[in-house]
Amino acid sequence: MSRHKISVFFEMTEKNGHKLLFDGECPFCRSIVERWRGTLECYGFEIVPLQTEWVRTR
Repeated sequence: MSRHKISVFFEMTEKNGHKLLFDGECPFCRSIVERWRGTLECYGFEIVPLQTEWVRTR
């Protein structure tokens, strides 16, 4: 019985509309976001600091 390795690569090109809001002034929050940014963006999350103008006006 032979064993085959299967690799699957895909890229999500459409945004799903999910946003991760975080406190951009908090060093701990910024470090967590930077650590997970690649993974979160791969799953379609837009990462936005709470200090962004449109967030503050909502």
